[in-house]
Amino acid sequence: PHPSPLSAFRGFFGSKPFSKTNDFLKSINKLPINWQIENI
Repeated sequence: PHPSPLSAFRGFFGSKPFSKTNDFLKSINKLPINWQIENI
């Protein structure tokens, strides 16, 4: 089942998963990911 909307605010938002992933990739000399979704 889909997670509770409360978990988004308590767990996901503010945890910076995308910037942390890019920081890790840069630390191992890999290119960061462009997470931006283009407008369609």
